[in-house]
Amino acid sequence: MTLQTVDYGSADPNAQTIDWVRVIRPDGSVERFIASDQVTMPDDATPDLEHLQQAEPARRMDCLDCHNRVGHPLPSPRREVDLAMSDGRIDATLPQVKAQAMAILTAGYPTLGAADAAAASLRDFYRLRYPEVADARTVAIDDAVTEVQLIYRLAATPEMKVTALTYPDNLGHTDFPGCFRCHDGRHVSTKGKVLSTECSVCHTMPERGPLMPLGTISSDRKLPWHPVELQGKHARILCNQCHSAGYRPPSECAECHKMDTAAPMMSMACTDCHQKVGEAKPLTSCRECHDTLPGLHKKGGHPDSACTDCHKPHTWKVTGRDRCLECHSDMKEHNAPKPCTECHDFRKGRSAKN
Repeated sequence: MTLQTVDYGSADPNAQTIDWVRVIRPDGSVERFIASDQVTMPDDATPDLEHLQQAEPARRMDCLDCHNRVGHPLPSPRREVDLAMSDGRIDATLPQVKAQAMAILTAGYPTLGAADAAAASLRDFYRLRYPEVADARTVAIDDAVTEVQLIYRLAATPEMKVTALTYPDNLGHTDFPGCFRCHDGRHVSTKGKVLSTECSVCHTMPERGPLMPLGTISSDRKLPWHPVELQGKHARILCNQCHSAGYRPPSECAECHKMDTAAPMMSMACTDCHQKVGEAKPLTSCRECHDTLPGLHKKGGHPDSACTDCHKPHTWKVTGRDRCLECHSDMKEHNAPKPCTECHDFRKGRSAKN
Protein backbone atom coordinates (compact mmCIF):
# COMPACT_ATOMS: atom_id res chain seq x y z
CA MET A 1 0.00 0.00 0.00
CA THR A 2 1.37 3.41 -0.97
CA LEU A 3 0.90 6.08 1.69
CA GLN A 4 0.96 9.82 1.35
CA THR A 5 4.02 11.72 2.54
CA VAL A 6 3.72 14.54 5.06
CA ASP A 7 6.36 17.20 5.68
CA TYR A 8 6.05 20.04 8.17
CA GLY A 9 7.92 23.00 9.59
CA SER A 10 8.20 24.35 13.11
CA ALA A 11 10.23 27.02 14.86
CA ASP A 12 9.92 24.97 18.06
CA PRO A 13 12.65 22.32 18.51
CA ASN A 14 10.03 20.10 20.20
CA ALA A 15 7.51 20.74 17.41
CA GLN A 16 4.70 21.58 19.79
CA THR A 17 3.56 24.27 17.37
CA ILE A 18 3.54 23.48 13.66
CA ASP A 19 3.55 26.43 11.25
CA TRP A 20 3.16 24.72 7.90
CA VAL A 21 2.32 21.30 6.47
CA ARG A 22 2.90 19.78 3.02
CA VAL A 23 1.01 16.67 1.91
CA ILE A 24 2.35 14.71 -1.10
CA ARG A 25 -0.15 12.12 -2.29
CA PRO A 26 0.63 8.88 -4.20
CA ASP A 27 -0.57 10.46 -7.47
CA GLY A 28 2.02 13.23 -7.09
CA SER A 29 -0.42 16.00 -6.14
CA VAL A 30 0.69 18.38 -3.43
CA GLU A 31 -1.37 20.30 -0.90
CA ARG A 32 0.11 22.86 1.48
CA PHE A 33 -1.33 24.25 4.70
CA ILE A 34 -0.32 27.18 6.88
CA ALA A 35 -1.24 28.05 10.47
CA SER A 36 -3.67 30.97 10.39
CA ASP A 37 -1.65 32.94 12.95
CA GLN A 38 1.27 32.95 10.49
CA VAL A 39 -0.77 34.60 7.73
CA THR A 40 -0.16 38.32 7.28
CA MET A 41 -2.12 38.77 4.02
CA PRO A 42 -5.55 37.06 4.26
CA ASP A 43 -6.19 37.39 0.52
CA ASP A 44 -3.13 35.34 -0.41
CA ALA A 45 -1.28 33.12 2.07
CA THR A 46 1.22 31.87 -0.55
CA PRO A 47 3.97 34.48 0.18
CA ASP A 48 3.81 33.71 3.91
CA LEU A 49 3.90 29.99 3.19
CA GLU A 50 6.92 30.37 0.90
CA HIS A 51 8.71 32.44 3.54
CA LEU A 52 8.05 29.85 6.27
CA GLN A 53 9.26 26.98 4.09
CA GLN A 54 12.54 28.82 3.56
CA ALA A 55 12.91 29.82 7.22
CA GLU A 56 11.93 26.47 8.75
CA PRO A 57 13.55 23.37 7.25
CA ALA A 58 11.12 20.62 6.31
CA ARG A 59 10.81 17.68 8.66
CA ARG A 60 9.50 14.39 7.29
CA MET A 61 6.69 13.13 9.53
CA ASP A 62 7.30 9.63 10.84
CA CYS A 63 6.09 7.38 13.69
CA LEU A 64 8.04 9.24 16.37
CA ASP A 65 6.34 12.54 15.64
CA CYS A 66 3.31 11.15 17.46
CA HIS A 67 4.73 8.14 19.36
CA ASN A 68 7.45 10.29 20.91
CA ARG A 69 7.45 8.69 24.38
CA VAL A 70 8.00 5.11 23.20
CA GLY A 71 10.74 3.45 25.29
CA HIS A 72 10.60 6.10 28.01
CA PRO A 73 6.97 6.82 28.87
CA LEU A 74 6.10 9.12 31.73
CA PRO A 75 2.82 8.35 33.47
CA SER A 76 -0.05 10.72 32.78
CA PRO A 77 -1.40 12.02 36.10
CA ARG A 78 -4.91 11.91 34.64
CA ARG A 79 -4.67 8.24 33.69
CA GLU A 80 -2.95 7.27 36.92
CA VAL A 81 -5.65 8.95 39.02
CA ASP A 82 -8.36 7.28 36.92
CA LEU A 83 -6.72 3.88 37.41
CA ALA A 84 -6.27 4.47 41.14
CA MET A 85 -9.97 5.35 41.45
CA SER A 86 -10.98 2.36 39.32
CA ASP A 87 -8.82 0.00 41.43
CA GLY A 88 -10.02 1.45 44.73
CA ARG A 89 -6.66 2.87 45.76
CA ILE A 90 -8.38 6.26 45.76
CA ASP A 91 -11.96 6.19 46.97
CA ALA A 92 -13.99 7.56 44.03
CA THR A 93 -16.84 8.54 46.35
CA LEU A 94 -14.76 11.20 48.14
CA PRO A 95 -16.16 14.58 47.05
CA GLN A 96 -14.02 16.35 44.41
CA VAL A 97 -11.15 13.94 44.94
CA LYS A 98 -10.10 13.82 41.27
CA ALA A 99 -10.23 17.60 40.83
CA GLN A 100 -8.13 18.12 43.96
CA ALA A 101 -5.66 15.37 43.05
CA MET A 102 -5.15 16.78 39.54
CA ALA A 103 -4.62 20.31 40.85
CA ILE A 104 -1.85 18.96 43.10
CA LEU A 105 -0.24 16.70 40.49
CA THR A 106 -0.05 19.30 37.70
CA ALA A 107 1.64 21.94 39.86
CA GLY A 108 5.40 22.35 40.24
CA TYR A 109 7.28 22.00 43.54
CA PRO A 110 10.91 22.73 44.51
CA THR A 111 11.31 19.46 46.45
CA LEU A 112 9.58 16.14 47.03
CA GLY A 113 8.90 17.32 50.55
CA ALA A 114 6.94 20.30 49.21
CA ALA A 115 5.02 17.98 46.88
CA ASP A 116 4.22 15.63 49.77
CA ALA A 117 2.99 18.61 51.81
CA ALA A 118 0.75 19.68 48.92
CA ALA A 119 -0.72 16.17 48.74
CA ALA A 120 -1.22 16.18 52.51
CA SER A 121 -3.27 19.38 52.13
CA LEU A 122 -6.09 17.11 50.94
CA ARG A 123 -6.78 16.54 54.63
CA ASP A 124 -7.16 20.31 55.15
CA PHE A 125 -9.45 20.53 52.12
CA TYR A 126 -11.86 18.00 53.58
CA ARG A 127 -11.66 19.46 57.08
CA LEU A 128 -12.62 22.89 55.73
CA ARG A 129 -15.08 21.99 52.96
CA TYR A 130 -16.49 18.65 54.09
CA PRO A 131 -15.95 18.35 57.87
CA GLU A 132 -18.35 15.41 58.19
CA VAL A 133 -16.43 13.51 55.51
CA ALA A 134 -13.14 14.37 57.22
CA ASP A 135 -14.39 12.95 60.53
CA ALA A 136 -16.01 9.80 59.13
CA ARG A 137 -13.57 8.79 56.38
CA THR A 138 -10.09 9.49 57.70
CA VAL A 139 -8.66 6.24 56.32
CA ALA A 140 -9.96 6.90 52.80
CA ILE A 141 -8.51 10.41 52.83
CA ASP A 142 -5.16 9.15 54.14
CA ASP A 143 -5.09 6.52 51.38
CA ALA A 144 -5.79 9.21 48.78
CA VAL A 145 -2.93 11.34 50.13
CA THR A 146 -0.53 8.37 49.95
CA GLU A 147 -1.60 7.52 46.39
CA VAL A 148 -1.26 11.12 45.16
CA GLN A 149 2.24 11.28 46.68
CA LEU A 150 3.16 8.06 44.85
CA ILE A 151 1.74 9.25 41.50
CA TYR A 152 3.69 12.48 41.81
CA ARG A 153 6.93 10.53 42.21
CA LEU A 154 6.15 8.61 39.01
CA ALA A 155 5.33 11.72 36.96
CA ALA A 156 7.77 14.35 38.24
CA THR A 157 11.31 14.84 39.53
CA PRO A 158 11.70 18.19 41.34
CA GLU A 159 15.50 18.07 41.63
CA MET A 160 15.68 17.91 37.82
CA LYS A 161 12.92 20.54 37.48
CA VAL A 162 10.71 18.00 35.73
CA THR A 163 6.96 18.30 36.21
CA ALA A 164 4.03 16.51 34.60
CA LEU A 165 4.07 19.27 31.95
CA THR A 166 7.78 19.14 31.04
CA TYR A 167 7.79 16.37 28.43
CA PRO A 168 4.72 16.42 26.16
CA ASP A 169 3.23 13.17 24.93
CA ASN A 170 2.11 13.69 21.32
CA LEU A 171 -0.01 10.55 21.18
CA GLY A 172 -3.62 11.70 21.37
CA HIS A 173 -4.76 15.19 22.26
CA THR A 174 -6.25 15.29 25.75
CA ASP A 175 -3.18 15.91 27.91
CA PHE A 176 -1.07 17.78 25.33
CA PRO A 177 -1.73 19.27 21.87
CA GLY A 178 -0.64 16.08 20.07
CA CYS A 179 -2.91 15.66 17.03
CA PHE A 180 -4.11 19.24 17.44
CA ARG A 181 -0.70 20.56 16.44
CA CYS A 182 -2.02 20.19 12.88
CA HIS A 183 -5.69 19.25 13.26
CA ASP A 184 -6.67 22.37 15.18
CA GLY A 185 -9.08 23.92 12.69
CA ARG A 186 -6.58 26.73 12.10
CA HIS A 187 -4.33 25.20 9.45
CA VAL A 188 -5.63 26.31 6.07
CA SER A 189 -4.52 25.45 2.55
CA THR A 190 -3.84 28.07 -0.11
CA LYS A 191 -7.25 27.13 -1.55
CA GLY A 192 -9.09 27.62 1.74
CA LYS A 193 -9.36 23.98 2.84
CA VAL A 194 -9.14 23.52 6.63
CA LEU A 195 -7.52 20.51 8.31
CA SER A 196 -10.43 18.86 10.10
CA THR A 197 -10.91 18.68 13.87
CA GLU A 198 -13.91 16.35 13.69
CA CYS A 199 -13.63 13.54 16.25
CA SER A 200 -15.18 10.93 13.96
CA VAL A 201 -12.43 11.32 11.35
CA CYS A 202 -10.14 9.21 13.55
CA HIS A 203 -12.25 7.42 16.14
CA THR A 204 -15.67 6.79 17.65
CA MET A 205 -17.16 9.49 19.84
CA PRO A 206 -15.93 9.37 23.46
CA GLU A 207 -18.20 7.71 26.01
CA ARG A 208 -18.44 8.29 29.73
CA GLY A 209 -18.86 5.39 32.10
CA PRO A 210 -16.78 2.60 33.65
CA LEU A 211 -13.16 2.27 32.57
CA MET A 212 -13.26 0.49 29.18
CA PRO A 213 -10.78 -0.13 26.34
CA LEU A 214 -10.41 2.79 23.91
CA GLY A 215 -13.15 2.74 21.29
CA THR A 216 -15.49 0.48 23.25
CA ILE A 217 -19.14 1.44 22.91
CA SER A 218 -21.33 0.84 25.96
CA SER A 219 -24.73 -0.66 25.21
CA ASP A 220 -26.37 0.21 28.52
CA ARG A 221 -24.96 3.59 29.52
CA LYS A 222 -25.56 6.71 27.46
CA LEU A 223 -24.19 9.61 29.43
CA PRO A 224 -23.30 12.82 27.57
CA TRP A 225 -19.71 12.47 26.36
CA HIS A 226 -18.67 15.65 28.22
CA PRO A 227 -19.87 16.29 31.80
CA VAL A 228 -20.64 19.95 30.98
CA GLU A 229 -22.47 20.82 27.78
CA LEU A 230 -20.00 22.60 25.51
CA GLN A 231 -21.50 25.65 23.84
CA GLY A 232 -20.12 28.72 22.11
CA LYS A 233 -16.37 29.19 22.40
CA HIS A 234 -16.09 26.17 24.69
CA ALA A 235 -17.21 23.97 21.80
CA ARG A 236 -14.40 25.34 19.58
CA ILE A 237 -11.34 25.38 21.81
CA LEU A 238 -9.06 22.35 21.88
CA CYS A 239 -9.27 19.74 24.66
CA ASN A 240 -5.72 20.25 25.90
CA GLN A 241 -6.28 23.98 26.47
CA CYS A 242 -8.45 23.08 29.47
CA HIS A 243 -7.04 19.65 30.29
CA SER A 244 -3.29 20.30 30.09
CA ALA A 245 -1.50 17.19 31.41
CA GLY A 246 -4.91 15.87 32.39
CA TYR A 247 -5.81 18.82 34.64
CA ARG A 248 -9.51 18.84 35.48
CA PRO A 249 -10.78 22.43 35.28
CA PRO A 250 -13.46 23.74 37.63
CA SER A 251 -17.05 23.52 36.45
CA GLU A 252 -18.00 26.96 37.79
CA CYS A 253 -17.44 29.87 35.38
CA ALA A 254 -16.10 32.24 38.05
CA GLU A 255 -13.57 29.72 39.35
CA CYS A 256 -12.22 28.81 35.92
CA HIS A 257 -12.07 32.41 34.70
CA LYS A 258 -10.44 33.57 37.97
CA MET A 259 -13.23 35.99 38.96
CA ASP A 260 -13.82 37.39 42.42
CA THR A 261 -17.10 35.84 43.57
CA ALA A 262 -17.51 38.67 46.11
CA ALA A 263 -17.59 41.32 43.37
CA PRO A 264 -20.86 43.15 42.65
CA MET A 265 -23.35 41.29 40.43
CA MET A 266 -21.48 37.99 40.67
CA SER A 267 -24.63 36.35 42.02
CA MET A 268 -26.21 36.87 38.60
CA ALA A 269 -26.16 34.28 35.82
CA CYS A 270 -23.55 34.78 33.08
CA THR A 271 -26.36 34.94 30.50
CA ASP A 272 -27.84 37.99 32.23
CA CYS A 273 -25.13 39.97 30.47
CA HIS A 274 -23.69 37.58 27.86
CA GLN A 275 -26.52 36.94 25.43
CA LYS A 276 -25.04 33.74 23.95
CA VAL A 277 -23.94 30.86 26.15
CA GLY A 278 -20.17 30.45 26.04
CA GLU A 279 -19.59 33.65 24.04
CA ALA A 280 -18.30 36.98 25.36
CA LYS A 281 -20.39 38.95 22.86
CA PRO A 282 -23.01 40.18 22.15
CA LEU A 283 -23.62 41.84 25.50
CA THR A 284 -26.84 43.10 27.01
CA SER A 285 -26.70 46.86 27.43
CA CYS A 286 -25.98 47.92 31.01
CA ARG A 287 -28.90 50.35 30.72
CA GLU A 288 -31.31 47.43 30.47
CA CYS A 289 -30.94 47.19 34.25
CA HIS A 290 -29.32 50.52 35.13
CA ASP A 291 -31.81 52.75 33.30
CA THR A 292 -31.25 55.72 35.63
CA LEU A 293 -27.83 56.74 36.89
CA PRO A 294 -27.35 58.90 39.98
CA GLY A 295 -25.06 61.72 40.94
CA LEU A 296 -21.77 62.34 39.14
CA HIS A 297 -22.62 59.77 36.45
CA LYS A 298 -24.64 62.64 34.89
CA LYS A 299 -21.90 65.27 34.99
CA GLY A 300 -18.94 66.21 32.82
CA GLY A 301 -17.94 63.63 30.22
CA HIS A 302 -19.31 60.68 32.17
CA PRO A 303 -22.68 60.41 30.36
CA ASP A 304 -20.85 60.00 27.03
CA SER A 305 -18.45 57.33 28.30
CA ALA A 306 -18.98 53.58 28.03
CA CYS A 307 -19.69 51.92 31.36
CA THR A 308 -16.58 49.77 30.99
CA ASP A 309 -14.39 52.88 30.64
CA CYS A 310 -14.68 53.16 34.42
CA HIS A 311 -16.10 49.81 35.54
CA LYS A 312 -13.81 46.90 34.76
CA PRO A 313 -15.92 43.87 33.74
CA HIS A 314 -16.47 41.29 36.49
CA THR A 315 -14.91 43.64 39.05
CA TRP A 316 -17.24 46.62 38.48
CA LYS A 317 -16.47 48.49 41.67
CA VAL A 318 -14.09 51.39 41.07
CA THR A 319 -11.31 51.43 43.64
CA GLY A 320 -8.05 53.32 43.99
CA ARG A 321 -7.02 55.95 41.46
CA ASP A 322 -5.67 54.21 38.34
CA ARG A 323 -8.99 53.84 36.53
CA CYS A 324 -9.86 57.53 36.98
CA LEU A 325 -6.37 58.69 35.98
CA GLU A 326 -6.75 57.02 32.57
CA CYS A 327 -8.89 60.06 31.66
CA HIS A 328 -8.00 62.54 34.40
CA SER A 329 -4.23 62.31 34.02
CA ASP A 330 -3.83 65.93 35.10
CA MET A 331 -4.99 64.91 38.59
CA LYS A 332 -2.16 62.45 39.19
CA GLU A 333 -0.78 64.40 42.17
CA HIS A 334 -4.15 65.68 43.39
CA ASN A 335 -4.77 64.40 46.94
CA ALA A 336 -2.56 61.36 46.24
CA PRO A 337 -2.60 58.60 47.35
CA LYS A 338 -6.24 58.82 48.46
CA PRO A 339 -8.80 56.97 46.31
CA CYS A 340 -10.85 59.35 44.18
CA THR A 341 -14.14 58.06 45.58
CA GLU A 342 -13.20 59.30 49.04
CA CYS A 343 -14.09 62.80 47.87
CA HIS A 344 -16.13 62.15 44.71
CA ASP A 345 -19.26 60.13 45.40
CA PHE A 346 -20.90 58.96 42.18
CA ARG A 347 -23.93 57.46 43.88
CA LYS A 348 -25.00 60.57 45.81
CA GLY A 349 -23.56 63.16 43.48
CA ARG A 350 -21.31 64.64 46.14
CA SER A 351 -18.06 66.13 44.90
CA ALA A 352 -15.29 67.99 46.62
CA LYS A 353 -16.18 70.94 44.38
CA ASN A 354 -19.81 71.06 45.62
